[in-house]
Amino acid sequence: MDSLTWHVMDSLADDWESIAQIRPHIHQYVGDVSDEQIFATLRRLQQDGLVDLMEVPDQPADVLDHDPAACWFGMTDAGRRAWDSQRSKYAR
Repeated sequence: MDSLTWHVMDSLADDWESIAQIRPHIHQYVGDVSDEQIFATLRRLQQDGLVDLMEVPDQPADVLDHDPAACWFGMTDAGRRAWDSQRSKYAR
């Protein structure tokens, strides 16, 4: 797990978060990273079963592909274990 991936997951450690909450955390701990890079990381984490999308009524199933800024993300149990296993490497 690289630093960007760990810090994206770290930003989700306490609650469901949108890009508006994830972005400042990434900029503080990783540096200047584009929203596109953050969303690419979130997509990969979702595909790997480490992150879930919050279900929102009337939101299309493919919202992450078409309107990622409308999404809220949270860690799965598997994601929390993976994130926690790398804590000593990245936590400050």
